[in-house]
Amino acid sequence: MKAAREEKGMSQRALSEAVGVHPMTIHRFESGERLLDVLELVDIARALEIDPVTLFRLALGD
Repeated sequence: MKAAREEKGMSQRALSEAVGVHPMTIHRFESGERLLDVLELVDIARALEIDPVTLFRLALGD
Protein backbone atom coordinates (compact mmCIF):
# COMPACT_ATOMS: atom_id res chain seq x y z
CA MET A 1 0.00 0.00 0.00
CA LYS A 2 2.81 2.40 0.84
CA ALA A 3 4.42 1.90 -2.57
CA ALA A 4 1.11 2.55 -4.34
CA ARG A 5 0.49 5.65 -2.23
CA GLU A 6 3.98 7.01 -2.87
CA GLU A 7 3.68 6.25 -6.60
CA LYS A 8 0.59 8.47 -6.64
CA GLY A 9 2.53 11.18 -4.79
CA MET A 10 0.13 11.09 -1.86
CA SER A 11 1.06 11.67 1.75
CA GLN A 12 -0.40 9.54 4.51
CA ARG A 13 -2.46 12.57 5.53
CA ALA A 14 -3.85 13.04 2.00
CA LEU A 15 -4.79 9.36 1.77
CA SER A 16 -6.35 9.42 5.22
CA GLU A 17 -8.47 12.43 4.23
CA ALA A 18 -9.55 10.75 0.99
CA VAL A 19 -10.57 7.61 2.88
CA GLY A 20 -11.99 9.34 5.96
CA VAL A 21 -9.69 7.86 8.60
CA HIS A 22 -7.09 9.29 10.97
CA PRO A 23 -3.56 9.57 9.50
CA MET A 24 -2.30 7.22 12.23
CA THR A 25 -4.64 4.56 10.84
CA ILE A 26 -2.88 4.74 7.47
CA HIS A 27 0.48 4.51 9.25
CA ARG A 28 -0.71 1.42 11.13
CA PHE A 29 -1.95 -0.22 7.92
CA GLU A 30 1.36 0.43 6.18
CA SER A 31 3.48 -0.76 9.10
CA GLY A 32 1.43 -3.92 9.59
CA GLU A 33 0.29 -2.88 13.07
CA ARG A 34 -3.33 -3.05 11.92
CA LEU A 35 -4.95 -5.23 9.30
CA LEU A 36 -7.30 -3.89 6.65
CA ASP A 37 -10.78 -5.22 6.33
CA VAL A 38 -12.25 -5.67 2.85
CA LEU A 39 -14.20 -2.41 2.86
CA GLU A 40 -11.15 -0.42 3.94
CA LEU A 41 -9.10 -2.06 1.20
CA VAL A 42 -11.70 -1.07 -1.40
CA ASP A 43 -11.87 2.52 -0.08
CA ILE A 44 -8.08 2.86 -0.16
CA ALA A 45 -7.86 1.34 -3.64
CA ARG A 46 -10.44 3.83 -4.91
CA ALA A 47 -8.56 6.73 -3.30
CA LEU A 48 -5.36 5.52 -4.97
CA GLU A 49 -7.23 4.94 -8.25
CA ILE A 50 -6.12 1.32 -8.51
CA ASP A 51 -8.00 -1.96 -8.70
CA PRO A 52 -8.65 -3.48 -5.24
CA VAL A 53 -7.25 -6.80 -6.48
CA THR A 54 -4.01 -5.05 -7.42
CA LEU A 55 -3.79 -3.50 -3.96
CA PHE A 56 -4.48 -6.89 -2.40
CA ARG A 57 -1.69 -8.48 -4.45
CA LEU A 58 0.70 -5.69 -3.47
CA ALA A 59 -0.16 -6.34 0.17
CA LEU A 60 0.65 -10.02 -0.31
CA GLY A 61 3.93 -9.19 -1.99
CA ASP A 62 3.02 -10.65 -5.40
